[in-house]
Amino acid sequence: MKKHNKATIASTMQITKWKSLRLLWLPWFIFHLYIYIEISFFINSPDAIQVIRSLITSSILIGCIFYALGIRFLNRAFWQSLLVIGIIDELIGGFEDGGFDPVTVVVIFSFYFVLALYALQNKTIWRLDQVSET
Repeated sequence: MKKHNKATIASTMQITKWKSLRLLWLPWFIFHLYIYIEISFFINSPDAIQVIRSLITSSILIGCIFYALGIRFLNRAFWQSLLVIGIIDELIGGFEDGGFDPVTVVVIFSFYFVLALYALQNKTIWRLDQVSET
């Protein structure tokens, strides 16, 4: 009986640590979302295609914020589709600009890595609460 209680406590502590690790990402994504929106929509005067591309990246950052908070928003299929669209958009943008800047790649990679965790792998957020009726 004591082993079962220790295992339950250990698994609870791991979940708590994981949530704390997720929360450490929150300021990073909020900061980048603020800067990105400020530059993309207010400093630069975007055309229609740039507005769509900026909305895609802004949506990706919003998904990263939801992941950091551990909030389930919309559904996994939406975030998976957005992940694919965002990757295609970044590749097209890289080819249009004539290459990728190493610093930008590291920052952008963090966005797509966390969105992939949110959309594909993190079952603790997407697991539906199952209530057993007896």
